[in-house]
Amino acid sequence: MNLKSLFVAFLKFTLQFFLLHLCDFLRFNQKFSKARRINLESLKNFLDEAKIKRGEVLPLEVEAQVDNGATSVVFPKDVAERLNLAVARKTWVKYANQTFSFPKRKSSIIKKRRGIYSIEKREQKEVVRGLVIEILGRSTICEAIVEPERKTALVGQFVLEVLDLWIDSKNGKLIPNPESPDMPLLDEI
Repeated sequence: MNLKSLFVAFLKFTLQFFLLHLCDFLRFNQKFSKARRINLESLKNFLDEAKIKRGEVLPLEVEAQVDNGATSVVFPKDVAERLNLAVARKTWVKYANQTFSFPKRKSSIIKKRRGIYSIEKREQKEVVRGLVIEILGRSTICEAIVEPERKTALVGQFVLEVLDLWIDSKNGKLIPNPESPDMPLLDEI
């Protein structure tokens, strides 16, 4: 390869990289503008159920962001500490917003997708277990990823599926499944 062909290859890569970032930036802003804010009626530690019934402990009420583009429940570190949730394990997290950075650490992975290179940001985060989350009178026990820098909670698709809640984009709110408004309707596999 001569210098000219190397320069042309470099320019192609740079243009592809820029266009990919631009597309992801636009998709990121569009996706999160559709996310809805809700009030989580009740957050509690599974182990505190008896204390709550006796009135010794009060459940937390927290504002959260609902995003069907996210999969998991994510909480700020202070909420996990206030609920006294124990860290169960650590896990690798891939960001739904496809945050990009140049690979300075092993946590950034270069991937080739349709001939275009992208850098995917991954970080190791703590996972807490035993969280009881209640939305619109429906509750479930789940795990949550702890994000120290996060200001509000994030509820992803897993909880929406289990609670059988739908996002009403037209009116900007969560609604129960119209086929089963009184309780979650789960698919049996």
